[in-house]
Amino acid sequence: MSHRQTDLTAAKLRIETLNDSLRIMTAIDPAAAGNVVVVIKDNTDVAGLPTGHGADPWFARQAEQDAQIVARLRRAGAAILGKSNMFEFAYGAAHPTRGDTRNPRDKERSAGGSSGGSAAAVAAGIADGAFGTDTGGSIRLPAAYCGVVGFKPTFGNVPLQGVQALSPTLDHGGPLANDVATTSMLYNWMTGDKRVAPCIRRMTFVVLDDYFLHATVQTPVQLAIETALARLISAGHVIRHLRTGLLSPPMTVVEAGILVMAPEAAIALEAFERAAPERLTDATRAQIAEGFAIPAVWHLRA
Repeated sequence: MSHRQTDLTAAKLRIETLNDSLRIMTAIDPAAAGNVVVVIKDNTDVAGLPTGHGADPWFARQAEQDAQIVARLRRAGAAILGKSNMFEFAYGAAHPTRGDTRNPRDKERSAGGSSGGSAAAVAAGIADGAFGTDTGGSIRLPAAYCGVVGFKPTFGNVPLQGVQALSPTLDHGGPLANDVATTSMLYNWMTGDKRVAPCIRRMTFVVLDDYFLHATVQTPVQLAIETALARLISAGHVIRHLRTGLLSPPMTVVEAGILVMAPEAAIALEAFERAAPERLTDATRAQIAEGFAIPAVWHLRA
């Protein structure tokens, strides 16, 4: 096992030192106990803690029981330290009462969204790992911003019972950590697999040339991709290229994702907007309105 284990006392001290400036955590469990320190995105129920959704505190409610994913992590030995900050309802932008999570590697920059608090908690040394959700990039983008490991697992592999929905067609849950071994271990725990370390074997990786060789990819990113592929080859893995011209243009894919997500998100968040529209950000209210304005046929085609 290559992951480090964070001391709970040290983790809480780091929160006291960093949270005012970085705005990473929204709630802490003083009774947290376990071996691997994990934080949970604030759209996910943790018994005894408020589920705040990264929104105005008016929307927060005390969770009576753990989400299924939290229960699995506890059974595996994780110490659930508390709740991490996020974009409002995992949609749009940070709510001003919560504030945008700042990047531990550069406080002048954002930690990304919507799982920015989860990524920042790992990058700041507050936790060994974190749970985040990803509907349109919300694990992958913060992980990239903060320089940690995070991925969007196969749809349905990680249970979302007890997690506030955004777009049920696209919603995923997954792990973030500082290294691949810890990320793999947490993913196994989240899926109910009891293995601690990844099973390394000869694998085949497909490179989507339409995207990785696209003209908009900047040279440093291209070099990083090439370096990663070279390392995989040197480790005995197989690289195959899916030649250009086979996939839709990147922006077409993004637009299709929006046409799926926006109407579903409008329905998922409708009750919150009806209850207290003035407590939502203008950006979130606008996105909900846009979702209701999309014709059903566009959604189905997307």
